[in-house]
Amino acid sequence: MASIWRVVSARLTTGYRHVITRDSVKGHFALSLGPHEAVAAAVAYFINVPVKPANTRLSLQGILMAWSFERGDPSTAKPMSEGFEALRNDISKWWSGAKSEVNTELTEAARSRKDIAEFQRKLTADIDAIRAEHAKAVEGLTAKQQKSMLAAERTMKERIVEVGVTLNEARKTTEERLTAIEKTYDEKLALAAPVKYWDDRRARHMKFAAFFGIAFVCALAGGGFGLYAALGRLLPEPVSADRLPIGKIAESIVIVTLALWLLRSIARMFFSNLHLGIDSGQRAIMVQTYLSLLREGAGLDAEGKKLMIEAMFRPASTGIVKDDANPPWALAAMFRRGE
Repeated sequence: MASIWRVVSARLTTGYRHVITRDSVKGHFALSLGPHEAVAAAVAYFINVPVKPANTRLSLQGILMAWSFERGDPSTAKPMSEGFEALRNDISKWWSGAKSEVNTELTEAARSRKDIAEFQRKLTADIDAIRAEHAKAVEGLTAKQQKSMLAAERTMKERIVEVGVTLNEARKTTEERLTAIEKTYDEKLALAAPVKYWDDRRARHMKFAAFFGIAFVCALAGGGFGLYAALGRLLPEPVSADRLPIGKIAESIVIVTLALWLLRSIARMFFSNLHLGIDSGQRAIMVQTYLSLLREGAGLDAEGKKLMIEAMFRPASTGIVKDDANPPWALAAMFRRGE
């Protein structure tokens, strides 16, 4: 690939070097031959290109004239001199134009330098005049004007002092607020765990309360159905003094007793979890209220903090009723009613 590129580059370079323009000496000579075919043959000879067709009269004439021109034939001197003359005229024309443009640019540059020097001179004169007027105005100030200037300067200094005092007070207030925010943040971090604990506990107890509430309804429905079934088995048979269905009566009493005891236990668990959920929610609200008071800067004295902390961290009761007697027997209840 590299060798092909070198060959192509060499061919292109060689061909470029053999290019003949109409303004060159060979170009003027070729154009002076007259007929187009003779010119083409001469140019082809100069650039070493085969002439086709090469057997015509004009082609042979162009090739012969070009060959004679390269060898310095006196008969070809006129076209050569004409070519040099045309080239010299072109160069002279270009040089005249360039010289004219250069002279014009030099003239403009000289004029610009002169204008700049004049502007600098005027500017210096104006600055000197302004300085002289300023010095004259300062010298011409009266005692009253000087007193007014001193008073204005004194007022400015007092104003600067007032602004400094205001800035110091604002800085002090900002530092106090930042300290309060930092303290609140620290206490919030310290109380974040209790708030989460009471919120989680409230949610857990509320779930248990909902579960036991549903269980109470289901147990009530099941107990009612069981009592209905027991009475259905007992009442259809005739009851007499000498024939009592003691077994069925005992069975019904046991079913009723167990149903009442189960309903009572489920109700106690429901109210216990409901009570504990409400208590946990109240404790979480107390902690959040305490944090809000600290954030707003209301503050609490030692006694108020003591009461708040005692209310938040008092021992939590289970919520279950302490009276845990044996299951109520229906027979005993009927005897007590009879009394």
